[in-house]
Formats: sequence, C-alpha cells, structure tokens
Amino acid sequence: AVDNLLPDRQVVDRELSRGHYSPAAYMTSKLLLDGLLLRSLPALVMSLPFYWLMGLRPTASAFFTFWGVIATFSSTAGALCLALTCLLPTPGLSVVTTMFMLLITLLFSGFLANKASIHWALRWICYVSPFRWAWESLIVNEMAFIELNLVVSNLPPVSNYSGAAFLSDVLGVDPYWLTQDIIITACIYVINVLMAIGAMYLRVFLLRRGYLS
Repeated sequence: AVDNLLPDRQVVDRELSRGHYSPAAYMTSKLLLDGLLLRSLPALVMSLPFYWLMGLRPTASAFFTFWGVIATFSSTAGALCLALTCLLPTPGLSVVTTMFMLLITLLFSGFLANKASIHWALRWICYVSPFRWAWESLIVNEMAFIELNLVVSNLPPVSNYSGAAFLSDVLGVDPYWLTQDIIITACIYVINVLMAIGAMYLRVFLLRRGYLS
C-alpha cells in the first residue's frame, strides 16, 4: 500500500494542488486497485487450495464467507496504510505507525485475551478492532454449525458437543452473530476508506497553504 502511493507522490501533489482532478477520484482509484489486485485476488489464490487442505467446512457458502472476510480484513489494513501514507513524510514511518495500530487492535481484540479480562478503560478497543470482528466471523462460520467430540486424558469423553455451545461457553463468542460480524467488518473497511479519502483532502489543503512540500 505504501509503494502504491509514494513513487508518484510529487507529481500527484502538483496535479492535485492545481486541481487537475479531485483527491476523492485519485484515492478511490488507488483503493479500488489495492482492494482488488493486492487484497481480494491474493486472498482468493490463498483460499482456493488452503481452505480445503485445512479441512474446514466443505460448503460453498462457508468458503465464500471465509474468502470475503479475509479479503475485507486485508483491504481494511490497506486502506488504513494508505490514509497514514498520505499524511506521514516517509514510508518507514507509515509502515511502523500502521503496524503499531494493528498490533494494539490485535492485543485487545479478544483473540489473545478474553474480552471480559481486559481492563474496562481499554475495552473500547475491542469494538473498533478489525481483528475482533474478522476473527469472530471466521470462527463462527466454521464452528457454529458442527458437533464436537472431545477426548481429554484423565477426563471422560464428551460426544456431540455443540460447536455453538463451545463458542459461547468457552470463547465468549455469540454463535448467532455471523451476519452482524460480517457487516461490522465491512463497516470498519468503509470507515477506513473514508479516512483515506479524508486524509488525501487534508494533504491537498496543507499543500495549498504551504505546510507540506
């Protein structure tokens, strides 16, 4: 995403400052190319073999849900990186800042630590974390519709344990929120797209007033 903007930054800055085209048109074209060629297509290439090799649910709806969530999450990260690249002066700073923001949202997403154990002052990060909603979408997509047979040494075996019950009782994930999880994942992507377009408008504003060169 950084390399998508930086090579022609000086030319684009000059053309945008002179009003040759709008910041929205330029950033939209970048986001479309990034989302289709660098996110959705590679996600499909990865999903086609590995989804079946991992032994996940062998249905078309489950596969396309998996691919769609992976592509949307990757596009979200790309849009965030484009937004930061518009405003930060160097590619290194853009990458480090993006990685830092993604790491923070990962740590407090409920994936590495249960949401209930996160301090109340930091729990809000769970609700804005793309990791949380993408992870919940993927795990509900695979586990809510299956039955589990659990065998643990020194404990009696458990047969026909509902995947939905495992999600709610063990992981604290609502097994009936698949559609909502997917919608929220898509909404976070849209928010990052609007941030990227807004960042480009802000860059043009700063350029025209001489704050950037």
